[in-house]
Amino acid sequence: MAGSIRRLVLVLATTAVLAAACGSGSGSGPGSSTACGLGGTADEAVYAAAFRSMDLVNAAGASGTPDPDAGVAFPTGTRLSVRAEAVAATTARMCVATRDQAGTIRLDVTGAFAVGSTTVELGVLDAGSYVVRVGVGGVLVRNLPFAIR
Repeated sequence: MAGSIRRLVLVLATTAVLAAACGSGSGSGPGSSTACGLGGTADEAVYAAAFRSMDLVNAAGASGTPDPDAGVAFPTGTRLSVRAEAVAATTARMCVATRDQAGTIRLDVTGAFAVGSTTVELGVLDAGSYVVRVGVGGVLVRNLPFAIR
């Protein structure tokens, strides 16, 4: 009986430690990409109800250079914006997170998109690999991966 209780206590303690480790690991803390509440797979139906197209552009409105690892790449010092063709007036949240295990949020911007073409400025980022997670009504609608090199 004492051995069974000891095993039960050990199992419960191990479970508690594993649950705490999973809850505090990458992807769940305030500095992670899920901190903005926009993780998972993009919802294409919600995207299509709000947007026709969406991409990252520089201050001149030009897209980045295609990059096989990062989607698109921009040179250091580039002022970035999200340009979208909206089919319905909507507000979108754009979280820019590092594309590493930490997933640190670098920018968190909310922008209003009118029907037609709208550009929302994100700003300038340091060299690195990033993703813009775009959400509408708390639902992830688009991931825009990019690099600053």
